[in-house]
Amino acid sequence: MILVSGDYLAFSHEIRGPFINPARILSDVSRVNVPLSREQIASVFSFHPSIRFVVVVDRKGTVLDAVRRARLESLEPPEETGRIVERWTIARGMTAGTDKFFGSLKTIIVRREKLVEMLFPLSDYTVIISAHPAFPLDRTPKLEALLNKLQA
Repeated sequence: MILVSGDYLAFSHEIRGPFINPARILSDVSRVNVPLSREQIASVFSFHPSIRFVVVVDRKGTVLDAVRRARLESLEPPEETGRIVERWTIARGMTAGTDKFFGSLKTIIVRREKLVEMLFPLSDYTVIISAHPAFPLDRTPKLEALLNKLQA
């Protein structure tokens, strides 16, 4: 059982721990040092109706917050979600060596048959967003601008 609050589900965990802790409800989630408020995350969901999932990860790979649009089932088994987020964290780290040549990483986008995955590295954390395949990729720069505005 996963508890729902409004239009979004909330999860709290560490990346190497269980990804979804259904015993916690939205008000019980510890949000110490989370760079985006719940209202800011809600504005990401409001950006486009195809956005499914928003994860905020620090540079060490610890998930600071994870919110999924309510009434949507995860495409992967719950035990795999943490590993997927960990791989995204590694992908960001793999690009760091080329920053001095090409400039800092702005966005990683992966289009898949069942979903679009987007990684937005911001100052000291990363926002990972998944969306339905219908997400218009030409809106990605505006989504990046929204995230940059939220972190300011």
